Amino acid sequence: MNYKLLVLDIDGTVTNSKKEVSPRTKAAINKLQESGVYVAIASGRPTPGVAPIADILDFQKYGGLCLSYNGARITNWKTKELIYQKNLPLSLPKRLYEDAIENCIGIMTYSPDEKTLYAGNGVDEYVKIESKLSSMEIRNVGEYFKTQVDFPVCKVLFTGDGDVLERVEPIISEKYKLEANVFRSEPF
Repeated sequence: MNYKLLVLDIDGTVTNSKKEVSPRTKAAINKLQESGVYVAIASGRPTPGVAPIADILDFQKYGGLCLSYNGARITNWKTKELIYQKNLPLSLPKRLYEDAIENCIGIMTYSPDEKTLYAGNGVDEYVKIESKLSSMEIRNVGEYFKTQVDFPVCKVLFTGDGDVLERVEPIISEKYKLEANVFRSEPF
């Protein structure tokens, strides 16, 4: 069977437990790319969080694809052309903010230039983790989340203790089932 495309997740697939790409993994992926197989990274991370991995894997040279924001944005890494983008309804972040306040959980999203995380209910340890993985600064906008997030977004994250999110997830999923996909990539 001749493969034309290999799609890989980042955490635990392309990277090890230290979030590093091993030389062996890089060599195997580059060998595939040299043979003409296209490689894509699919991740829940925003594009800046995928970029360092794409660069390590030489996507600029071979034309790999970056599927960021859980596939809501697809970029040809060689040309930097945005091939596909799916945004949430413009009114949704404001309503999600109210849900975050009601359930005492964190909420964040990404600025249009992908340089800033907008936190709407304080900066918890999980917002800090996302900031580090995404290489983005944090702007704690508090209640102004409802007015400052007036631009299209691909993704909004809730943050909090796993047991709280486990309780909240099915409620939010049912409430917004016609407008968005709701799921957890990490317990928090």
